[in-house]
Amino acid sequence: MSNITLPDEIAELIEGPITQETLAQLRAHYSIEAGINAQKSNELFEIAARVGDRGGPEFKAFLSETMAAFLMRGFSPLRSQAPG
Repeated sequence: MSNITLPDEIAELIEGPITQETLAQLRAHYSIEAGINAQKSNELFEIAARVGDRGGPEFKAFLSETMAAFLMRGFSPLRSQAPG
């Protein structure tokens, strides 16, 4: 069993079928605008483990998009520096 504790409402949400409504609620909770951070990214991995194959392609796309957005948010563009 994982050490990641999900918020009760999320744990309950993913116990049932993964529907369009489920995905909409997950997108709202795990969006950049909602403040995704390292804890929430860990929760996403736990959600993926609990949902497994029940999620289907749309669920997998949600995970990929959300994690990519989180990772990209952590990097700033490289700045060129003139030697000197």
